[in-house]
Amino acid sequence: MAADDTEEKLPRSVALQNVYGILIARQRADWELIEAKEALERKTEELAAKEELKVLEVRNIRRENFDKDKPIEEKTGAMTFAEWGKKYPYQQGVKNKRSLNEEKGMIRLYLAPFFGSMPLTQLTRESLIRYIDKRMGETILRQGKAYKKRPRAARSRTNFPCCAEC
Repeated sequence: MAADDTEEKLPRSVALQNVYGILIARQRADWELIEAKEALERKTEELAAKEELKVLEVRNIRRENFDKDKPIEEKTGAMTFAEWGKKYPYQQGVKNKRSLNEEKGMIRLYLAPFFGSMPLTQLTRESLIRYIDKRMGETILRQGKAYKKRPRAARSRTNFPCCAEC
């Protein structure tokens, strides 16, 4: 009987050794995979940091290359009122308006001659008041008769009802 027990234990022992060897190989593969993943993450972080430094360097070089004598509008490429007036009809939500032709006419006839070359960044409340004053001083023709515009008495041109700050 001792011989039968030995014969049964031997294949079991060999099978257990195979399983143990497979387990060790699998653990080693998992460990190598984890190491490779961590190394890849470290390399990715290094490359991202280098890329960020390159972007900052390029920005600094571009800033240094700006002509110091140019106004800020030329440096930043600020849009003028005339450029905006040309783009206005094609903006989303505007191109299908029923009053678009009327608005384009007002921009072309009244606003563009006054604000045309002015960058939008310089459009201020004061420039709007100057425009209103200029328009109030103009003479208008209606049905062949000349009329002088009169300011509205109901509100002052300096106290617009749009917000508490005005």
